[in-house]
Amino acid sequence: MRARRFLKRTGRNLGANGTDTIGFDMFKVECYNCHRRGYFSKECRSPRDNRNKETTRRTVPAEVSTSNDLVSQGSSSSSGSDNEVAPCSKACSKAFATLRTHYDNLTVEFKKSQLDVLSYKTGLELVEARLVVYQKNETVFKEDVKLLKHDVMLKDNALAELRK
Repeated sequence: MRARRFLKRTGRNLGANGTDTIGFDMFKVECYNCHRRGYFSKECRSPRDNRNKETTRRTVPAEVSTSNDLVSQGSSSSSGSDNEVAPCSKACSKAFATLRTHYDNLTVEFKKSQLDVLSYKTGLELVEARLVVYQKNETVFKEDVKLLKHDVMLKDNALAELRK
């Protein structure tokens, strides 16, 4: 597989199938393990990359119940309808359909409520930002009022002295 990829990529045969030996530039060769140029993955010194490989699964043989074996041996007629799974009853399918529609409705409502929560949170953030601005303005205005009251008091005192 790797030789085939190398052949597609470089357009050169390594001579594995034929008797011709073809030289090639090792600088163009790329390691499939660490993706560095200059050597094959067999010559790679870095640890193997096992992330993309499937893990080997161990199969544990399950015990077959003997009652099923006896039943299958006991039936002499081999009808195709015996092997088929019986469909659900009408009540079961109707209950499933109603549960499915109820589930779909609840998911739609849930998504709407998530959107509402998100919009309420952004609105709350905007209101909190306005509150901070208004509190800063309030402190500035209180200081201005104090200064103006002080100026008025000084001018009243000056007028009172001039009238005397």
